Amino acid sequence: MASGGMVNLQPRVNGAMVPDHVGQNVTLIGQVKDQTNTSAVTVTASDQHDVTVNMDDAVKPDQLSTFIEVVAQVSSPTEVRALVVVNLDDNFHMDNYNEAVTLMAKFPGPFTK
Repeated sequence: MASGGMVNLQPRVNGAMVPDHVGQNVTLIGQVKDQTNTSAVTVTASDQHDVTVNMDDAVKPDQLSTFIEVVAQVSSPTEVRALVVVNLDDNFHMDNYNEAVTLMAKFPGPFTK
């Protein structure tokens, strides 16, 4: 734990919440749906909304797992620019995660301190 400093936590969002955070950093988990090229991938967020993840570095299709967690800056209501991409286990339970994200948005206090 860092001493004396504030930890900057990005809110966890689902696809419907992305438009509320344009210009801000967020954490989004999605199922990789379509990789149209090496610098962008479409993910289906936990609430079944599609979000385009733009990446600065080229990514090959075999480098991504079925589910990814992305810390990203929201660039438009349906697009984010990835800052960090983490591969998750292929058995990630999106419905449970969406319930958690919804609760965190409804009661942010315990999750932002």
